[in-house]
Amino acid sequence: MRDRVGFDREIRLDWLNEIVQQVSKEKDGKIIKSQISDYLGKQGLIKNDAIRKTMLVLRRIWLNVPEEHILVRDEGIKLFFSINEPDKIWLHWGMSLLAYPFFKDIAEIIGMLHTLQDEVTMEQIGRRFTERWGSRTTTKRAINRVVRSMVWWGILEKTEKIGAYKFPKKISTDEKDLQKWFAHVLVLANNARVTPLDQLFNLNFSFPFRLTIDGYELKRSDTLRFHREGSGIEMVSY
Repeated sequence: MRDRVGFDREIRLDWLNEIVQQVSKEKDGKIIKSQISDYLGKQGLIKNDAIRKTMLVLRRIWLNVPEEHILVRDEGIKLFFSINEPDKIWLHWGMSLLAYPFFKDIAEIIGMLHTLQDEVTMEQIGRRFTERWGSRTTTKRAINRVVRSMVWWGILEKTEKIGAYKFPKKISTDEKDLQKWFAHVLVLANNARVTPLDQLFNLNFSFPFRLTIDGYELKRSDTLRFHREGSGIEMVSY
C-alpha cells in the first residue's frame, strides 16, 4: 500500500532554505513552527490553512524526519552552510525523496519519460502515476503542485504548450562531499538493501542531476559499503 500523498503544496527553494536555517539553530519544534509560520506569512501566504499545510511539507522534509534518517539530515545541514547557493538544490531534492514516496514516484516517472523524450506532459505523468497508486481524487492537484514546485526549483521549464514541460541541462557540482551525501540518499531512497554501482548513477528519480564523482572517490564515503557479487557486479549498500 502506498503512503499518503503529503506533498500537496507548491514549495519554493527559499522556503526550504529558511527551514534549514531554523532547524540548524533551534531544537524546539514549537519555536521552529512559530518562526516558519511568521516567515511564510511575510512571503504572501495569507490564509492560515495554506500556511499550516505548507509548514507540514517543509517540516516533514527537514525537521520531523524518521530516526533512521536523522544522521543523513544532520550531515545535509552541515553541507548546507559550506556549499554555494546553486548546489543547495541537491540537498532539498535528496531530503524530499526520503520524506515523500509520492514525490519520489513522480520524480521517477518524469525521469523515465526523460529517457524517452525531450518533453513531458501532465497527462503522461498522471496516467503513469495512476498505474502505480490507483485512481485517487486528491492526487491530480497534488501532482500538479509537485511539478510546479519543480519549475520553481529550475528542474523543469514551461513550454508554449499548456501542461507540457522541457528539461533543462542536468545539474552538476564540483563538491565531492555533496555528491557522496547524495549517493547515500539515493541508496536509501532506492528501497533496496543493495544497488548496483553502475545503476546508482542513473536512477530515474535523480534525473535532474549528474554525478561526476568516480567509484574510487565514492568508496571513501563513511556511510556506504561496497562488495562484488559472484557475477562480478559491484554493489553498494549502507
